[in-house]
Amino acid sequence: MIPLNELQKVDIFTPLSKKMIGELAAIGDITQAKEGDYLFHDGEIAENFYIVKEGKVILEFEQPDGTVGTETVGPGMGAGCSSLAGLQRYNAHCRCEEASRFLLWNQSRLHELFNEDHRLGYLLIRASAKKLSKRISGILHK
Repeated sequence: MIPLNELQKVDIFTPLSKKMIGELAAIGDITQAKEGDYLFHDGEIAENFYIVKEGKVILEFEQPDGTVGTETVGPGMGAGCSSLAGLQRYNAHCRCEEASRFLLWNQSRLHELFNEDHRLGYLLIRASAKKLSKRISGILHK
């Protein structure tokens, strides 16, 4: 379980009611990783969705031409969006750039909650998509 104060000031939770945030807190966890640790690899089963609370991670995307694109993900940002979207596998590697602390949700438990409360699922996916769109736009317009 995640203490409610850990979910405060996370942008994607802004549209959610206190009840919805409480439900997410009840099924989530907090975890940490050291610099150099990988949270997941491209092609692995998409088990967890993470929100960075402290530190930062680098998402590494292997391109068809063999190059690797990267994106830095810092506090308040998500990693493992494949899991949030219900996809089977991750499409990137996620490496800790420094010691980091995360909020974590297991895909199965998260989607059980979405099936019980469709509005919560809709609001969280929509808020995440908006945040992700801004991240992608920032990468494309550098």
